[in-house]
Amino acid sequence: MLHILGAFYHRTLSVLDKGTRDRMGRLLLAAVSLWFLSSLALFLVEPPNIKSGFVHLGDYLWGVVVYLFSGLENYDPQTVPGKVVAGLTLVLAVVFVAIFTAGAVAVLVELTRSRGMVPRKSRSIRLRNHTIICGRGGSTKEIVNQLRSDRLSSHNPIVIVATDADEVRTTDLPQHRWWRPLDVWGVALAPDTNEALRCADIESAAAVIVLARTTDDQGRRRSTDVASASDAEALRIALLVRSLHRGVPLVVEVRHRANRGGFWRAGATDLVTPGVIAARMLAAAVLAPGSSRVFGELMSTTSSTSEPYVVGVPHALAGITFDGLLRSSVGQGIVPVAIRSGRSEAEVNPDRDRVISADDRLVVIGSDEQSIRTRLASIAGNIDSDRRS
Repeated sequence: MLHILGAFYHRTLSVLDKGTRDRMGRLLLAAVSLWFLSSLALFLVEPPNIKSGFVHLGDYLWGVVVYLFSGLENYDPQTVPGKVVAGLTLVLAVVFVAIFTAGAVAVLVELTRSRGMVPRKSRSIRLRNHTIICGRGGSTKEIVNQLRSDRLSSHNPIVIVATDADEVRTTDLPQHRWWRPLDVWGVALAPDTNEALRCADIESAAAVIVLARTTDDQGRRRSTDVASASDAEALRIALLVRSLHRGVPLVVEVRHRANRGGFWRAGATDLVTPGVIAARMLAAAVLAPGSSRVFGELMSTTSSTSEPYVVGVPHALAGITFDGLLRSSVGQGIVPVAIRSGRSEAEVNPDRDRVISADDRLVVIGSDEQSIRTRLASIAGNIDSDRRS
């Protein structure tokens, strides 16, 4: 039952802006206050024994409900102060109903307008271990699709921060069921502002993705100008993210390859240049027909594929050669493919005599990160046993 109520809140009340929710809350508080105070006033000004059946405060609470819905049927006040209180209660009730109806209509209009849209994320809703997507482009749907893959053991919340985030339709996103909260939120603010990132709970985020812009402010696609403006905005976002959360993984989509150095210095943990990746895949498809499909499968998180993961080097593996790691990985269900040192480019299929150091990062193809870590730990244990023997 609580799960269903939570889903109802996520799909209805959460899409209302804070002002509307506060206004409806104040109206409901006013209704309860009118009911209780008028009942208490009648209980105080009308002697409890003036009419049988109306002795306790609860009797007057019920009497006021009857006043509001059917008039003075069960109890008509006997004293002048009691008649004044009853009259004021009826008049105020009429005024309140008019005000409440107007507020309810405003809520219904906003719910209708927001129907099928990603709910707005307010500061009152606190998220943890979530992914923040700054900006909105053609790749947003695919990113959400990958982060919602059935292969993942858990689906952390996703927050889309963009000026048009409230225009993202839930029907465009994967795995949407009416009884299951989608757990994708929108913050309709510019992502390069402090207010937007704090509203997205940047302090407790698990990762941040910064998407490149595809059009300018007028919606035009002038490639050079748009790419420069996109990288400038992405750099501002990266610097702001690092000032608010120094340790969060930060992935940035860069339009100009020449700007990558600035993003590394700004604290980005990973950079993606779509144009460069597309060019390399096109060239590879010409040189080795069918390879683009293989690369596409490697970059997809589905139930039938394995993906590359970047993991640390277990202590026992430090000092062995890459060729030795390859030999030890046979039959383990994992394939080491590259070594990454610091922020340098990954060494794909390095020389067989390349020695692995403790500070390196391994790029390994496997079913999931946890199983890769487990298998590497097993390999490290076997190597350590061989050394001791």
